[in-house]
Parts: sequence; structure tokens; C-alpha cells
Amino acid sequence: MVLSGILFLSVGAIPAQLINVDFNQNNGLSWGGGGPNPGPTMSGAAVLGTAGDQWNGINVNSGTNISLKHADGTASTVKMTFTSGGGYDANSFGGSTPFAGTPWDALMEDYLYNSGAPKTIALSGLATNSAYNLILYNAANTNAAGRTTYFIVNGIAQSSTWDGTSSTLIAGVDYVEFSSALSDGTGNLAITYTGNGSGEGDIDGFQIQSATFRINALCINTNTAISFLTQAGLNYQPQYKNNLTDADWTPFGGTIAGNNAVQLAGGLTGGSSRFYRVQVSTNAPAALSLLHTSGTNLVNASGAIRRLKRNRRSRHYANESMRL
Repeated sequence: MVLSGILFLSVGAIPAQLINVDFNQNNGLSWGGGGPNPGPTMSGAAVLGTAGDQWNGINVNSGTNISLKHADGTASTVKMTFTSGGGYDANSFGGSTPFAGTPWDALMEDYLYNSGAPKTIALSGLATNSAYNLILYNAANTNAAGRTTYFIVNGIAQSSTWDGTSSTLIAGVDYVEFSSALSDGTGNLAITYTGNGSGEGDIDGFQIQSATFRINALCINTNTAISFLTQAGLNYQPQYKNNLTDADWTPFGGTIAGNNAVQLAGGLTGGSSRFYRVQVSTNAPAALSLLHTSGTNLVNASGAIRRLKRNRRSRHYANESMRL
């Protein structure tokens, strides 16, 4: 399937709403293990966000259609349904976390575990066929060094292996990032977390925010190319129209495999004009980005114009930001 949203040039950027979730249940009390129950709820910034941000503190092992609030405290349309094998606090049984005393202690000291089988977190009420930046945090229990958690979103798997000693947020150690997690045509997004085989996998919490997908244009002599940031596990197909009234979009170049880096696609030559979009392929429906290049101007479908700024050293041109 492919994404179906369109991305246009915009004169002003509106900050995308952020949702933060911190899982706080601690089953360790019932085992005589101690530690707080529920654990503390995070506030402020983690990988995403700013000081003063609010978090949704979740104090149960599982739940259905839990309404979530934005980081500014306002109600969102997003609801969460999730399963787990239980919850745990790193301070149980005399344990500890190296995050104690840091701004992220409340987030990282307590977590859900999968109890040997894959567990899911299902979000509903998101924008349909849209891309999201999704950060997923795994355990920070000093005694759990070497534990690997696998996260699967849109059929793409990422893993994070806790080292037992870090006291800062490090990708691949205590969190993973899906920069283009894709909701489906009904606004749903599913997250699976699991361990290595029958081993334990954990999730402390997550952050989700509408992603900004940008297309940049550059002119090299008489040639125009477009560039865009890609994510591993997704495929990107540049397409064009000479006029928006044309019946079909025409692919140019082959499908580009995402590699978590900026990729370049050649396009227009000479002084003519074209509209460009990038089609993203995955197991979920898709979003499109639309760009019009003409000479040294970028024009969106509604007629707003942004002038390309020249880089005197390289003689390349790049457009202003575009956001979803």
C-alpha cells in the first residue's frame, strides 16, 4: 500500500502536538519486592518535548480505549489499548537505576514487561494515512544489563539493548526512534514489543508527534534535483507531473530504499516546470509530498511562492522548509 496525504509549502510552521505516555505499574509489590506502586510520572522533556510538558501516567497492566492528553494538557482524539505481562519498578528487591537523580528518572525507573510473549500497544484516533515521529523507551534497571527489547512498527523492527550503566538517553541503548511511523486509513497505529526469543522485553513509555517530511530542491547548472530524508525499512518513489491537471503521476528513477540518511533524485532539466511528489511504500497506507519547481522559485498548488536561496560556495539552491 502507499500513503495518500499531500504535503505543501507553508509560510509558517505550526508546532505539531506531542503526546507523552509513562507506564507506572509495579507488580513487584505483590511479590514482596518493594518499590513504589504506582511509580512516579514523568514530566518535562525527554528525546522530544520541552520543560513543563505533561505526561499520561498509566498505572495499570493493561487497558482499553484510554484517552490520552497532549503535552500541553489539552485533550487529544487519540486513545490507547495495550497489553503486558505486568509492570516493574527498578527499585524493587533492593535494585536501582542509574537514572536516579536525573530529569528522566520517573520515566526510566518503571516499565511494562512482555512476560515471554509479544505484547501490543494500539493507538487509534490519529490522523489518517499520516507519518509520526515515535520514540519508544526500554528498561533502565541496573540488574537487567544486556536485556534486548525489539519494537515492531509497520512491519519494521528495531532493537535496543540496555547496558545497565547509562544515565542519559541513548538511541539503541535505552530507546529507539521510528521517524516515519505510519498510521493507516482509519487513524490506527500498532506497536509490538518483545524480548529476544522467550527473553524479557520492556517498555517504559513512549512519545509520538506528527512528523515533518521535507522535500528540498537544488539546482546544479541547468539540472534540478530533489532530496529528502529516508527511513530504513521504507521505500521511496519520486514522481512528477508537468501540470497538476495531468491525469497521472510519472515515476522518475527507480525505487529508493530508505537508509536513515538524505537521498537524492535527479529530476528537471532546462528551464521548464514540473510538480514533484515522493510516494512512500510500506505495509500501511501512504503519504505524499508535493513540490513545484520552476526556475528559482518553489510554488505550491495554492500559489504561494518561496524563493530558492543560493549557496554561493556550491552554487546549489535549496528550498525553505516544508511541513506535513
